[in-house]
Amino acid sequence: MPLAPGVAAERVAALPASQFLDHLVAAGARSVAVAPIVVDDRPVGVLLVASRRERSELAESPLGAAAGQLALVLEQAWRERELRAELHRAERRIRQLEASIAEGARLERELMQRNRELLALSDIARALNQAVGLEEVLRRAVDHVVDVMQVEASMVRLLEGEELVLTAHRGLSAEFVAKFERLPIARSTSGMVVRLGKPQVIDDCRTDERVVLPGAAEEGIVSLALLPMVVKGKVVGVLNALSRRPRRFTEDDVRLLSTMAAEIGVAVENARLYEAECQRSATLEELSRLKTDFVLTVSHELRTPMAIVKASLDALWGNWEDVDEGRRRAYVAVGRQGANRLKRLLEDLLLVSRIETSAFAPRLEPVEVAPLVREIVGEVLAEHPKRLIDVSLPPNLPPALADRAALGEIVSNLLDNAIKYSAPEMPVSLTAEVVNHEVRVSVADRGIGIAPGDMGRLFQRFERIDPTVRSRPGTGLGLYICRQ
Repeated sequence: MPLAPGVAAERVAALPASQFLDHLVAAGARSVAVAPIVVDDRPVGVLLVASRRERSELAESPLGAAAGQLALVLEQAWRERELRAELHRAERRIRQLEASIAEGARLERELMQRNRELLALSDIARALNQAVGLEEVLRRAVDHVVDVMQVEASMVRLLEGEELVLTAHRGLSAEFVAKFERLPIARSTSGMVVRLGKPQVIDDCRTDERVVLPGAAEEGIVSLALLPMVVKGKVVGVLNALSRRPRRFTEDDVRLLSTMAAEIGVAVENARLYEAECQRSATLEELSRLKTDFVLTVSHELRTPMAIVKASLDALWGNWEDVDEGRRRAYVAVGRQGANRLKRLLEDLLLVSRIETSAFAPRLEPVEVAPLVREIVGEVLAEHPKRLIDVSLPPNLPPALADRAALGEIVSNLLDNAIKYSAPEMPVSLTAEVVNHEVRVSVADRGIGIAPGDMGRLFQRFERIDPTVRSRPGTGLGLYICRQ
């Protein structure tokens, strides 16, 4: 139990019982003296002196002074503890502040990086949207990669079958482009990007065993990043960022390049669709023009033989008795010639329709070529009696496996075309020969010829290459039928 300040007890046994006093008694204490310890006018404890003898002089000991000194020591110790605690709290606040500053700096760097990426993507998106055609899209793409990523070179390879074709580049030599224009997917680092569908970063291609980049050493390429260009889940090409000095492409670099690759991939796909649509539009316009020309030509071609037939019949109608036998035969021959021409025109139109609807199926059988050729030549000469056809057929020409009617149609169209586009006095030649166990029939003329640039149009339907075509009969279907 606490004692009043300054109270001294000479006999411990006379004190009230308590756990503390029990402990003192058990230890053999007979006398105690107690002095309060006061700090800032506030009691914080007591100073107790005990003795195993009954001593009244304990009350006279300098216990109060000792308690005062102890109070000063305790006060100083507590203040030091409080200062240390405050210092610890201050240090913790400083660490928290430093962490906040570091986080703020990190967020600032990240924000600056995001702004850089957004600006770069905005620039490349604007440039790609302004580009017209695939070639310009890719040229602008590699320019932006070099400028934004601050690398020495860039290239785009587009996927064509099992190869990657170098379609656009900047900063690469002409020798490299010519030598490594095509790379197989199976044996190249770019091909690995296509197969995996993931970016590949090479810090030093001189020592990295994964690198299969032909010509890299000659070009001085050291570091590179390869990004797949993915459109609708499908890799359409590979974007390359190439550095001639050691460089470590960071995660931010790879993320930015990947986004650029995706943008370029979409732009490439859009450019291809645009070009395909332009080609389709041009094809439709050309087809419309050809059909218009065809209708005009067919109308003319139908009108001419019909006029011949009608004129022959009109000459005989009502004048039969007045026309002698020779003139009758002449009128009938002219009418028959016009009817045959009309028949051939209609047969050509029907044959084209059957070909384009896949209704034409050749009936292959052994065909004696020589008699068929002579028959066709006779029919053509009957229609063009003033023309000369030189026929050269070897003896014992073997039969050929062919469709007899189709073969006759081909020979007839070739002869008709040769006569149509050569001068009347110039002969047309027809030869047949055996080449590599096949019978080859050739028709040649000495006409106006065909310019090399027009060869691709030669066998197209409705196509008539001669600028003076209006003066020559025909529908532009003969050679098309031959090719089909």
